[in-house]
Amino acid sequence: DNTVAGEIGDPLFNTGGGLPLYDPDFLLWGPKGSRSNQLLYTGWDAELSGETIYLVTAGAAGAGTPLVYVDQGVGRVVLGMAWLPDGSGFVYSQTEGYGQYGNVYEYNFAMGKSYRITDFSAGYPRRLSVSPDGGQIIYEVQAKGEWTDIYADLDLWMMNRDGGEQAMFIENGREPAWSPQAIPAPDPDPTPNPTPDPPVGLDRQVFLPLVLGK
Repeated sequence: DNTVAGEIGDPLFNTGGGLPLYDPDFLLWGPKGSRSNQLLYTGWDAELSGETIYLVTAGAAGAGTPLVYVDQGVGRVVLGMAWLPDGSGFVYSQTEGYGQYGNVYEYNFAMGKSYRITDFSAGYPRRLSVSPDGGQIIYEVQAKGEWTDIYADLDLWMMNRDGGEQAMFIENGREPAWSPQAIPAPDPDPTPNPTPDPPVGLDRQVFLPLVLGK
């Protein structure tokens, strides 16, 4: 509620003394609708024996509901997570084996369980973003190195939500964020003049969010 810069607001939620959590990560507000006051996040238990994905309501006095126990005793960790736009579930990527590779999963609230979308045996899918219609996923792929390498080369790949039609989308790209609406094409000649500028090649443009201060 307090948006004043430099001020300390109220806790979003409090895990309490009953279930201490370490290294909370991937804190994600739910989409519009019935999930709008809920959050997904990951956390490790007090013994550091495994990472779990939790669902919690803002203002709650506890850690929330554990949905997915990711570790299962073999050192697995979450690498990325994103809500489905309709709030019916979420997708996440995690390491598998003994951290040797990774895969993408979808959790469905109605079924109360998750299932694997991809079938990788090498490399790591990492951060993800879901299309507004929920039909496609764009995600980072780390083809080489260990998942712990924060300087690893990443490419952006796209696939259908069922894992089909996987293809590289952008080479040397990272941190995907799908626009909730269509982005207008740029005006190749925004300043009227007697001699129009040549059209700008769209393959050399990048769209970035911009915050203007007053």
